[in-house]
Amino acid sequence: MVNKTVLSALLSLFALSGLVSALEFSADQVVKMKGLAPVTGKLNFAENKWRSESNFMGKQSISIIRADKKVSWTLMPEQKTYMENKIDPAQAAASGKEIPGEVKREKVGREKINGIDCDKYKITYKNAEGTLGLFLWMSKDGIPMKSASQDGSWSSEMKNVKVGRQAASLFELPAGYKKMSVPSAGKMPSKADMDAIKKMMKDYR
Repeated sequence: MVNKTVLSALLSLFALSGLVSALEFSADQVVKMKGLAPVTGKLNFAENKWRSESNFMGKQSISIIRADKKVSWTLMPEQKTYMENKIDPAQAAASGKEIPGEVKREKVGREKINGIDCDKYKITYKNAEGTLGLFLWMSKDGIPMKSASQDGSWSSEMKNVKVGRQAASLFELPAGYKKMSVPSAGKMPSKADMDAIKKMMKDYR
């Protein structure tokens, strides 16, 4: 089964890409993680909300982040189900000036990423795993064309960026999807939820 840490990291990368631009745009995205095949995806971003679609080991994954509602939805298309989670208020309020948990930012040069001039930054930030570092290549319009860990363990790159208004329906729950509850401590999940979880685990083996 897919390593949970890998899936969490991928969602974090997509989220990071959506936090730092005031423009509406779409882009193709390629995420590379050491020891794994590249993951390709599609990103759509509008103010305070973004959608990422990716293919991992042949399975489609969709994540919709609504910073305006302080909620995220993880969609499982094959099961027509979704999970809902609250997002950190600090993340919901993040802007182009810094990423969540950022403690230091230093401009270290300029480079072109897929033909677009970018400022390159060295950033130190903190999360649940501790103090980490990354490089960020930002276009003059505030689009994060590339991000990469300082230790070389992962990178995320934008391609085919198209600036323009994004359809509002991209950031809403699709019709016909059923919510899969996330049980609280001490509460058993329903049989329907357990069946959905078992099927999801089987699909990702």
